[in-house]
Amino acid sequence: MKNNNDVPSIMAALGFELWKTGGGCQGYGLVLPSSRALVVTDDGGTCVPQSVSDLVVVCCYKEEGSESECLEFKSLQDFLDVF
Repeated sequence: MKNNNDVPSIMAALGFELWKTGGGCQGYGLVLPSSRALVVTDDGGTCVPQSVSDLVVVCCYKEEGSESECLEFKSLQDFLDVF
């Protein structure tokens, strides 16, 4: 994957959509075949990452509203490399 900063295009190409997560917050979300969902946000959990070098938090939800597990990545690119 190219290391560029067109984050919306990168995420869309992987199937992620821009989701409103409540309270004016947004993240990139993806529903997995297992009906779980991944949500990618900045390290504060309130905004989408603006650059592939931004620190991100990736949370996996078992069902709507129930948080399962969150992992922090040093950069969005680090997450994309293992995704």
